[in-house]
Amino acid sequence: QYEMVKLNLNGDKDEYKLTEQVAIALAVSLDIFGQNSLEANADVLVIDIKSRSQRLRIKFLDNGDGAKKKTLEMLGKPMSSGKKHGAGLGTYLAKRLLLSAGAKVNFANRSKKKGFEVHIEI
Repeated sequence: QYEMVKLNLNGDKDEYKLTEQVAIALAVSLDIFGQNSLEANADVLVIDIKSRSQRLRIKFLDNGDGAKKKTLEMLGKPMSSGKKHGAGLGTYLAKRLLLSAGAKVNFANRSKKKGFEVHIEI
């Protein structure tokens, strides 16, 4: 069991120490978001991490089909899925883990390109 996980960003002299809770929330969430991207026909996934005042801003971007307006409204709510065989728990659990770790989470379709994005600030 880890007490702290260190994150070093290339080109950044700061070292970020993540608690086990934050590290697990990020790992599980990014796995879920990645799976969702693949199911939305994405073939490119980008994780952009920037630092600001001892906070991390993480953008998870894909070039998949994006989400319909109704789906965007349901994201992060339990038992709500636009997928044929979805239980509506993946994104809900990812969001809950991140929120419980002190993160802010936002979902949106990409504005200038095809695809979807998740913004995480922690």
